[in-house]
Amino acid sequence: MAKTKKWYAEQVLRQLENAPLNIDFKIDEREVFPRLDAVVNSMAKQNFFENWKVFGAEVDEQYITTWPEVVVTDQNNGRPSFLTLPANYAALPNNKGIDEIWPLKYGEYNQSVIIMQHRDIRLFQNSMAGNLQLRLGGYPQGRTFFFTDCGVKGKYGNMGVRLVGISSADIAADAPYPIPADMEQTVIQNVVEWFMDRRAQPTDIVRDGNDKSNGV
Repeated sequence: MAKTKKWYAEQVLRQLENAPLNIDFKIDEREVFPRLDAVVNSMAKQNFFENWKVFGAEVDEQYITTWPEVVVTDQNNGRPSFLTLPANYAALPNNKGIDEIWPLKYGEYNQSVIIMQHRDIRLFQNSMAGNLQLRLGGYPQGRTFFFTDCGVKGKYGNMGVRLVGISSADIAADAPYPIPADMEQTVIQNVVEWFMDRRAQPTDIVRDGNDKSNGV
């Protein structure tokens, strides 16, 4: 049975309760969720580079989150259409953290959007491939993804989006939390160690601008 986000948080809290230095150190499971994300997303980046050496620039499926429909906005005055990426994604080379964007309205066009970088737009505009061979492209600026065309929603509808990385904000507490089976204990232990290191820091109760952990 798939293990849920809540289950992983409970394992972390249970280990912390049985560990030393637990006096007056209270952690809510909501504090655990972001650390789970951080550990798993770090593993996703490592997995990408390991695969790159052997298979090419790919990342295993369990590190990818899919949003089946993300709203596209068509701007006026010929300005490019855009969508807001539903979560932050892993910082991989050449925007590989955006695994795929594809149109939901299939007609003659049934290909994924070409993921580009902003400088690629200028390069393609001055070449024979400037029209991307009639394919739709786009590039991210922060969490906004701009398309290389206007009226995209009218032509292609909204988009499906796949991002490398896990955002627990988009996963219900009782929903499966996608961690590779062979990495479950590693993830739990890494999160436990992070909180243990944090609780081991001396508490600076004097507001004098000096951090007690620095020995000042």
